[in-house]
Amino acid sequence: MTVIYEFCGRPGAGKTHVCRLLLAHLLDATGDTGVMPILSRRRPFVNPLLKLWGAAHGVLFRTGRTLDLLRYRRAVISATGLSRAFSIYLNALYLDDCLSRGMGDYDLVLIDQGFMQLCWSLQTEVGQTIARRFLHDLYAPYASAPLHLVWVQASPSVVAYNLCQRDDLQGTIEPQCRRFDSAGLHRLTGELLSRRELSFVHFRNDAVDRIDIGALLQRLTASGDNRGQMHH
Repeated sequence: MTVIYEFCGRPGAGKTHVCRLLLAHLLDATGDTGVMPILSRRRPFVNPLLKLWGAAHGVLFRTGRTLDLLRYRRAVISATGLSRAFSIYLNALYLDDCLSRGMGDYDLVLIDQGFMQLCWSLQTEVGQTIARRFLHDLYAPYASAPLHLVWVQASPSVVAYNLCQRDDLQGTIEPQCRRFDSAGLHRLTGELLSRRELSFVHFRNDAVDRIDIGALLQRLTASGDNRGQMHH
C-alpha cells in the first residue's frame, strides 16, 4: 500500500528543504527506490513545462476526473481572477496526475506543497465551504492510502533568512503570507479528519542550517501508529 506524506507551511518555513532532506535520508539509509518525490522546482522554464505536460496528460487520459474538479471553476475564477485560477488548476491537475501514477507503484510518495497547501492558499479567497469541498474532492480517489500531513513551522529568523534566498518571492510575500493562517489550516485538516483517516504532524524548523531529520522520522513513525490524531 502506498503511503502519502504531504508537506505544507507558510512561505519561508523551509518545507521544500525539509522534504528534500527527508528524501535524501530515506534514499541513503535504505537505498529504497520505492519512494516517489513530487517536489516543487524553481527553474523558471522547466517547472511550467512539467506542470503543463502533467496537467495535459491528466486531461487526456482522465477526463472524468478533470471534469469533476472543474465544477469549482466559476467560484475560483470569480474569487481569484483568470490568471490565478489557471495557475491553481494547473497545479491541481499536475499534482493529481503525478499522484495517480504513483499509487501502487511506490511504497511512499513525498509531496512538497500538495493539495492541502493549494486549498489552504485558496481558502481566504473562495471561502471555507468551497476550499473544503475542493480539498475533499482532490484527495477522494486516494482515500485508501494512509495520509500524513506535515506542517512545517519556522522561527521568524529562519523565515527571514529563507525568504532572502528566494528571488521569486520578492514583492509578493505579504499577500502570499496573508493566505496562510494557522486557523485556516486546522479547519481544512478537521474537514479531512471527518472524512478519512490521517495523521497531522507539526514540525518546528527553528535553526537555519540544522534540521533534525531523525526527529522528524520518529514523529512520522509515531503518527503512523496513531493515525487520526494531531501530533504537536
